[in-house]
Amino acid sequence: MTEFRTTLTGLIDRLADRLPEVDRRDIREFDDVGEEGLALDLMAAVLMKNSIPITREQWDILHTLLYHFELPTGESYIDRRDEVMAALNVVEDQ
Repeated sequence: MTEFRTTLTGLIDRLADRLPEVDRRDIREFDDVGEEGLALDLMAAVLMKNSIPITREQWDILHTLLYHFELPTGESYIDRRDEVMAALNVVEDQ
């Protein structure tokens, strides 16, 4: 497993309890079959659209993952990464 995929899978695991069930299942399925770009794009969309709270550390990890790609990717939320990052609901660590 690549470092990118390990980091993505770890972030999925950390956010799993906050993601809607159907989205969590789809994100994991994409990740499981090696479609990291699709998994990341869907996760970014879900986090942004649903204003799901994430910590600053999780924001930093997501930033690293989204900015790993050269644009355009054809994945709408990865391609809109500046907008996504600005719109995320960052909360204090608990």
